Amino acid sequence: MTIICFFFGLVFILGHLPLYYQRVPKNWFYGYRIGKAMQSDQLWFKINKFAAIVNIRIGFIAFCYGLFFIIPDLMGSDFTNNHFFICTAPLILASFIGFIIPVIYSFRIKD
Repeated sequence: MTIICFFFGLVFILGHLPLYYQRVPKNWFYGYRIGKAMQSDQLWFKINKFAAIVNIRIGFIAFCYGLFFIIPDLMGSDFTNNHFFICTAPLILASFIGFIIPVIYSFRIKD
């Protein structure tokens, strides 16, 4: 289970790097496709870069969290296997935060 935390963080980091470096043009498939971001290219890049910063940080925290719990697993402990909630709750919370903060930011941004 802790390997999921570890890879979740890694995927979050790698998946948001193109958004951070503004390599993804406005589209309906990849990026934060909220109404305000779709209004112009400038808003698209601004909102997606902010979202990428937030989610890269969340990914780094999840990566470290998973790394912290992988060590006992490698040593043969059953702690994290027996406590599924310890690994999944932070991932669910991180996903929610990574989504809601950029949405709030988009409402506060000036055109």
